[in-house]
Amino acid sequence: MAFIMTFSPYSTVLAQDPFVGGTLTVPMGSDALTLNPFTWGSVYESYIIGHIYDALVQNDINNQPTPVLCTGWTHNETLEKWIFTIREDVYWSDGELMDIYDVNYTWYLLWTDPAIPRRSWLFDEIFDITVLSETQIQVEFWWGPKPADVLYDFATTWIVPQHIWEDITDIYTFANEEPVGCGPFVLEEWSHGSFFRFSRNDQYYLDGPWVETKIVQIIREIEAGYYALSVGDIELLGAVPPELENVAKSDPNIEIHEYLNDYIMYLGLNQRRYPNDEVNFRKAVLHGINRSEIMEIAGYGRGLVAPASMSLPYGAYYNPDIEQYAYDVALANQLLDDLGFLDTDNDKVREDGLGDPLKFNLGVSAEYQESVDTARMIQNYMLALNISITVQPVIWDILWSTVGGPGGSYASKYDYDWAFLGWTGFWSDFHPSWAYWMFSANRWWGSDNVNIPGWNSSVRWEVTTLVDEVLYETDEAIVRQKLDEAQVLIAEDLPYLPIRITGGVTLYRTDKFTGWIMGNTTGPDNWQSWMAVHLIEPDEGAPGFEIMTAVLAVGFILGITYFRKRRK
Repeated sequence: MAFIMTFSPYSTVLAQDPFVGGTLTVPMGSDALTLNPFTWGSVYESYIIGHIYDALVQNDINNQPTPVLCTGWTHNETLEKWIFTIREDVYWSDGELMDIYDVNYTWYLLWTDPAIPRRSWLFDEIFDITVLSETQIQVEFWWGPKPADVLYDFATTWIVPQHIWEDITDIYTFANEEPVGCGPFVLEEWSHGSFFRFSRNDQYYLDGPWVETKIVQIIREIEAGYYALSVGDIELLGAVPPELENVAKSDPNIEIHEYLNDYIMYLGLNQRRYPNDEVNFRKAVLHGINRSEIMEIAGYGRGLVAPASMSLPYGAYYNPDIEQYAYDVALANQLLDDLGFLDTDNDKVREDGLGDPLKFNLGVSAEYQESVDTARMIQNYMLALNISITVQPVIWDILWSTVGGPGGSYASKYDYDWAFLGWTGFWSDFHPSWAYWMFSANRWWGSDNVNIPGWNSSVRWEVTTLVDEVLYETDEAIVRQKLDEAQVLIAEDLPYLPIRITGGVTLYRTDKFTGWIMGNTTGPDNWQSWMAVHLIEPDEGAPGFEIMTAVLAVGFILGITYFRKRRK
C-alpha cells in the first residue's frame, strides 16, 4: 500500500484541500423579481446578483475593502483623483474578455443617469471619468470624498458587460433573466418561485469557488427548511427559532453560529396620512410597545433593542445621549389624551382630532415568522392604548411595492397605514456617511420618491443639512458633532419607530462540506464562503472520482502483484 500511495497519480489529489466537486444547496425565503444590478429592490435579489457579478472592490469578512476586479488603487493628496488598475485575466461568462471599457461603460451610465435606483450618491459628485490606459481608469470628484465613501460605496458597484447592456433599450424594466457576469457563479436556470441553479465559473480569476453546482432553493416556511437541513437536502438554515436550535444541538452533523446583524427592524407609520404625521402620536405608539419583550419572544432573545436614532448602539458614531422611549403605557395614554384623541363613544377605540377611529392596517412580510409574530405583539400592545390594529401578512414583493420601495409611480404606492420593515447594510458603527444614506432627502432612500414612511417635517431638512455636511467635512471632531446632532433630531422626531437590531443564528452542516467562513456579523453563506467552502471527500458524481477509483484499483493490483512476487 505504501507503493500504491506513493506512486498513484491521484495521491496528490487526495492530499489537496480543497478540490472541485459537489452540489451545495442553500435556502432563500422568497423569490426575486429582477436580476438587474441597477434596479434590484430586495435583499433576495441582491443576494442572487452577488453570485453573478463582481465589483472592483469587495468587503471582506471584517468589512475591510479588498481588491477583486482591480489589483489596487491610488489617489492624490486631496482625495479628488482616484486611479483604479483592473485585472487582465477576467472573462465574462459568454467568453468575452472583461476590459477597462466595461468599467467605463458601467460607471459612465450611472454617472449620467441619476434616475437609476441602485446608484451610489458619489456618482453625483463626479467631475470626470477618464480611461488612462488598457488597465487604468481615473475618477475625478469635484471635491475629495473620504476613502471610506469611495471604497465602501462607489468602488463596490457591480460591473456589467458593455457588449450586452449597450443594446438594452430600457434598463429600468429589463429583468436580466439570463445574466452574463464575471462573478464566481454562472446562472444556469431560474425556476420562478422554486429555485436558482448556478454552476461554478470555470474561468473565475480568483481561487474558488470549489463547489461544482450551487442551488438556491426557495423555502418560505422555517419548519420545512429545518426538515430539509436535517435530512441533508440543504446545507444551512438561518432565522432559526430556539426550539429548532435546541433540536439541532443533538445532531452531530449540525453546527450553530450566532451573530449580531447589521439590520434594524422598524415600524413605519405612513406620515402621508393623518395622524401618523403627528410626532406626539408616533411617540405615544413607541412608548406603548414593549420592545424588550418583542426581542425576547419574537426575536428569540437575540439582538438588541434599537435606539431611536436608528444607529447601531456601538462604534465610533453612536450618540448615547438620546431619548430611549422606555415602555410606558401610562405615558403613552397621556400623550394620546393630550392630543385630544379620546374614546368618546366607549367602544374601546379612540378617535383622532377629526373624529375618525384610530384603526390601522399593519402590513408585514408573510415570509418571516419573526416579523409576523412582532406585528401580532404590536397589535396586542395597541389594545392598551385603545388603538385598533389589523395585521395584514402579505408576500414581500407586495409589501415592498406598497411602501414605495421600487420607486417610480403606480397606483398602489403608499397605499398603507403602518408597515413593519427592516433596513440593512449602512455600517453605522464605523462609517461616517451612514446617516446620509438613510436620512438625507437628497439620497435615493430618503427622497420623496422612495422615502419610507414619508417623513416630511421641518426636522427632516435640518437632519438633511447636517448629514449632507458630514460628506464634505474632513475634521473628524466636527463629523462626530454633526452626527450627534442629527441623531438627537432623529430621535426627537421619529421618522421611523425603531424596534430591534436583529441577532442571527445559522445552522450549518459539517458532514459533507467544510471551509465555511463567518464573522461576528455574518453567517456562513457569504461571498468569502463561496470562495472557500468545499467537499470534505469527493463524491461519486464529483469530477475525477472515476479516475481516482481506476487509479486506486490499478495501484492495488500492482501492489498485490509486487507482494506476491516478493513471496515467491
